[in-house]
Amino acid sequence: MRISEIDSKYNSNKEAIRELQKQVAALSVQNNELAQLKESKLLDYFSEWIEIGSEYHINNYFNIKAVQTGLKAGQNSISPFLKQGDIIQFTKKNPKSIIIKVTTKINIKVVDGQRISETIHPNWTYRVDTKELYDRIMRDSESSERFKTYVIRKESLELLGI
Repeated sequence: MRISEIDSKYNSNKEAIRELQKQVAALSVQNNELAQLKESKLLDYFSEWIEIGSEYHINNYFNIKAVQTGLKAGQNSISPFLKQGDIIQFTKKNPKSIIIKVTTKINIKVVDGQRISETIHPNWTYRVDTKELYDRIMRDSESSERFKTYVIRKESLELLGI
């Protein structure tokens, strides 16, 4: 192969690489848009799946970023650190957040070297971003499976026009 043929082939390969890179970039943008659409749809379905008044029993560590509501002037807010045995109730849904109420809280105390659990019913309320709550609840395999079943059923019914 002569140098001019090598250069010609090299330049045509470079041009093909540029075209493929443009296609990869376009597909990447399209995939990002699809991922955002999927997440948006899942959050909409999740918001519909949550029933006002229903309770959720915490099965594992459940630390969420939330804003405590219903505080009076001068009251300090309490972190929504929840753990196994705690119970929350869904009290209100907004377009981007869900209001939860901590109805049962298990506190562990150490008295004379022994761990003692104490159950309280604080009725603390928090406003939680829907995505934050979705991420935490989907960590629980049982809730995740129930939600997946709900999504499949909902989309099947939509396909049937019901």
